[in-house]
Amino acid sequence: MLAQLSNKPHLTLKVLVYIHIILSIECPGSAVMPCGNNGVCSDGITGNGTCTCAPGFRGTACEDCKANLYGNKCSNVCSCKNGICDSGVKGTGQCTCLSGYTGIDCDRELPACAALRCGPNSRCIEDMSTGQLLCRCKPGYQGDGTQCTSINPCLRGVCHANAVCAHTGPNQHVCTCTEGYSGDGRVCMPIDPCQTNLGNCTSGSTRCVYDGPGKSHCECLEGFEKFVEGKGCSVKDVCKPDSCHKYATCATVEPGTVDCKCREGYIGNGKICFGNIIQQLQDLNSKPGGEWTGQLSSAITLFNKLMSWPLTSLGPFTVFVPVNKAFKGTSVKTLLANEMRARYLAKLHMVAGEVNSDSLKKGILYYTLTGMAAESMTDGQILVNGESVLELDVEAKNGRLHSLEGILIPPSIEPIIPHRCDIKETNIYKVSHIFKLAIICLDQTPRCCKGFFGLDCSPCPGGFTAPCSSHGTCSEGIDGNGTCQCEPNFKGSRCQYCADSNKYGLFCDKTCGCIHGVCDNRPEASGKCKQGSCKEGYTGEFCEQQTQLCGPNQPCHAHANCVSNKGAFTCVCKPGFQGDGYMCVESDPCALPRRGGCSINAKCIKTGPGKHICQCLSGWREDGDECQAINNCLDPSRGGCHPNATCIYVGPGQSDCACKNGYHGNGRDCEPVNQCVVQKGGCHFLATCRFLNPGGWQCVCEDDYAGDGKICYGTLAQVLYMILGYFSILFC
Repeated sequence: MLAQLSNKPHLTLKVLVYIHIILSIECPGSAVMPCGNNGVCSDGITGNGTCTCAPGFRGTACEDCKANLYGNKCSNVCSCKNGICDSGVKGTGQCTCLSGYTGIDCDRELPACAALRCGPNSRCIEDMSTGQLLCRCKPGYQGDGTQCTSINPCLRGVCHANAVCAHTGPNQHVCTCTEGYSGDGRVCMPIDPCQTNLGNCTSGSTRCVYDGPGKSHCECLEGFEKFVEGKGCSVKDVCKPDSCHKYATCATVEPGTVDCKCREGYIGNGKICFGNIIQQLQDLNSKPGGEWTGQLSSAITLFNKLMSWPLTSLGPFTVFVPVNKAFKGTSVKTLLANEMRARYLAKLHMVAGEVNSDSLKKGILYYTLTGMAAESMTDGQILVNGESVLELDVEAKNGRLHSLEGILIPPSIEPIIPHRCDIKETNIYKVSHIFKLAIICLDQTPRCCKGFFGLDCSPCPGGFTAPCSSHGTCSEGIDGNGTCQCEPNFKGSRCQYCADSNKYGLFCDKTCGCIHGVCDNRPEASGKCKQGSCKEGYTGEFCEQQTQLCGPNQPCHAHANCVSNKGAFTCVCKPGFQGDGYMCVESDPCALPRRGGCSINAKCIKTGPGKHICQCLSGWREDGDECQAINNCLDPSRGGCHPNATCIYVGPGQSDCACKNGYHGNGRDCEPVNQCVVQKGGCHFLATCRFLNPGGWQCVCEDDYAGDGKICYGTLAQVLYMILGYFSILFC
């Protein structure tokens, strides 16, 4: 109420005055003389207006003296023995004697009464009709005046039926309600213990049950059991085998409510728990009566054998899982006979990062771990490289799965281009000028295709079909590092932004129409402001509409602005709130499906009403409004690999190391292999291999033979012997 009146001070004053009139009640006796000046009033805002009287006074306003006191100070004590005293504030203390007594204090019996010898409980009085003196029982006694007995009111049933009457004196009694009842004895009501402190039953888990006057017992509320005196009842365990996911623990936290928590190694809400990709595959394949029961065993064997570590420990990955029939009768054992090819096949079905169903429906181009591209399309159903997607978005702890009807083997060179374009040359090496003896060898020079870079020939940023988003030059080739040299007017790791923050358009030559906000400076943007970037006091797609505080005639919600648009005023909820302007509730900027506009490889973190930040997932780095996968192999440390090892990109922020040919080890440490032990170092059969540490070797022709060790030739007789005995032309 006060919050609503804070902008209207004149109204606040009137309300406060009105409240003051209602609550300001005079103390008893008047405000000038509270409690007649004979006591203290409980006054003030917290007071109740009662008087605490000074000694000798009594009454609501302390206006009278206590019994047998008189005078303006109520300090004088009446001395009447057998009479009535003129007591009170205005009293004189004078005694009016009862019949048969005289004297100032009525303490002397008349001689005539003394002769009557009245009994102890009777007194001498004058009969008003005859004028004679006689003995009459005192008040509270009954009899003929000679014999007087105390009157017992209990005999007349003056107390309640559920009370006990006690005779306490002449015509006096006390009524006391029996156990289980309360009242003054004249009226006794049954006591309900449940009405006081719940009958000492524990609140929250028990209820009090009335058993009769003054009697009750405690019972457990629904959802509770096992009552313990003084402690109450325990929550009844309602966990059932199907209450939570099979990989979750169940706990009853309140009546009828369970709390499910996924076990270590799993994530989810407890009702559904996700393991890693391998675990999810195994669960789908073994689920009783499941749609994919027994249909994923080939894919499980393939992925588990070759990609177990990344699919259980790294991620996120998107895996396209072929069903058993997709292998068309080819056993996994046969595929695994050539481990290199089998690993390549497995990587063809893995994508770094998460590709959800929405992305697949949009028909995007994405890249598998081989660097090869795959394309999704929709034609009544979702296809990936022409293979039907049977089930979408099976979530896992470190990614998601999509089941496929077929295997992702590129059907043609377009649009998926091989990333290696090695140069093959046939060279003839002469052995002897005399006999024109020669060896024919096929040499192969490794080279990346256009749009690919590095030892693994990874696709350039922006994709090999449009390296650097077609707005820059990629450092491609075997020796390239994949960085983009952007054209003028463009910037970003993929040249995906206009260099001028206020430009947009295909050539970044158009000026943004954003007035009081931040321009969306992507080439494909439309010149509007970035969502949620309007300065305070402005709204609209171009932040062009001015807002103002609501006036007295605009009953907008506290979290809304009155927006003026061409002279018309409309209530619009402030950024961070949603509603019709007359009722605005706080919105969640991270809610699906937009997730605050964050990249699919970032998490949205709410920081306040309508405010959020996008934080790239582990393994990804911020790149404007997007998240770029971190390739450890491009860092100076090369993923921690040894100088004589090759860094292998596994996924965002993840890499592996493999020693180069001629070296062995774990990739972090590589030692030279003695090539002389392996195929004699490639030396001629007429040469000796000499190991040179580290990692080198030398081929030396035997005595009486000439050559470089790779090729050795001798005298005419020796050469003729070789020609006739072994061969005339050698092929490498």
